[in-house]
Amino acid sequence: MYPFGFGLSYTEFEFSNLRIDSPSASIGGEIAVRVDVTNIGERAGDEVVQLYTHQYTSSVTHPVKELKGFQRVTIEPQQTRTITFCLKVNQFGFYDQAQNFVIEPGAVEVMVGSSSQDIHCTGQFDIVGIKTDIYATKAFFSDLKLRLI
Repeated sequence: MYPFGFGLSYTEFEFSNLRIDSPSASIGGEIAVRVDVTNIGERAGDEVVQLYTHQYTSSVTHPVKELKGFQRVTIEPQQTRTITFCLKVNQFGFYDQAQNFVIEPGAVEVMVGSSSQDIHCTGQFDIVGIKTDIYATKAFFSDLKLRLI
């Protein structure tokens, strides 16, 4: 949390309207996560919008929060921008106990905020399918889109 409620500038931001485009995604597919960020202050400012995830069930332990995407945005006073993170399901790959790089089906918690300690919106989707070795199709970064409302 930033002191006095300010991010990278002398203004305040409100996160709202988290939308996940589907309740489930297949291995090898994509899922879009959208969030609206509004500058509720009186000055233009920059905010770094961060997307974290946590996979609930897995054959190995996962971190409580994994950074999957981030975007620095400049927002004018009283302006709202929609940030869209296009997550590749293959970003959820990991090495299993046999040292194969795999994805397993299960629930994924989505968290969006200003930092790992300042989460404003949460949601969930499910990875569906069967445990799959994705070594040849690893993905590490999400694609981003910004829209002015």
